Amino acid sequence: MRQPHFFILLIFLLSLPVNVDGSSLKISPLKVSLGEGRRSAVLSLTNTGEEAITLQVSAKRWLQDETGKDIYSDTEDIIFFPRIFQIEKGKTRIIRVGYQGAVDVQVEKAYRLFIEELPVTAPRGEILRFVLRFAVPVFITPSREVRRPIIEKVGLAHGSVRVKIGNAGNTHLLMRKLVITGVGASGREVFSRETAGWYILEGSSRAFIVNITEQECLEADVIKIKATGEHLNLEAKLDLKPEYCKASERKGRAHTGRKAG
Repeated sequence: MRQPHFFILLIFLLSLPVNVDGSSLKISPLKVSLGEGRRSAVLSLTNTGEEAITLQVSAKRWLQDETGKDIYSDTEDIIFFPRIFQIEKGKTRIIRVGYQGAVDVQVEKAYRLFIEELPVTAPRGEILRFVLRFAVPVFITPSREVRRPIIEKVGLAHGSVRVKIGNAGNTHLLMRKLVITGVGASGREVFSRETAGWYILEGSSRAFIVNITEQECLEADVIKIKATGEHLNLEAKLDLKPEYCKASERKGRAHTGRKAG
């Protein structure tokens, strides 16, 4: 008998509800904040799909390296119940989440609660199986939150605009989108690019790269940058010169422009 083949789709939780091939799970809230006066919270999960689903839960410490890449490690700081459970069609279950570390923190501590659907083996035949995996942020917030988003660097190299966003505060930032707009001498918009953002944890920074063509570079006099998100609204600009757009230059050094915001 032929063995079933499973294709796994990992969906990290950014917005809800998520619908995949008749299977849907609605989770609320999308983010958990704990701290002084609040050591526990409740997540509500509703199965709006057509079949029962079995879920497995785990918690990880969440850090970011010098490039902004997410790093996860095992932790016992976060406690939760249940760990494995089933939700019938149309039903709702809850996950209780708690923190057992010190809450008098000066800088925020970040974790993620991974909620993963366990696959069901088909009795026969070849099937297409989607497995949902959500990652709910859990933050231990300081008593006094300081939000300080900054644009650390704007540059042009290798045909790409590189924007580095930093977090000089003591709590996380959520950049939802970055818009790069090229403007010509007459104020005409030459090009516009939009890229999705991501979390930037306290003390971290993350570079976002947007590609442009040599012709777009030559036609633009200035590149305007706008980053927006949760408690974040930054603007900067990069003044261009024709030599910046030459192939030899685009393969060489970065040209850094003036920043604002």
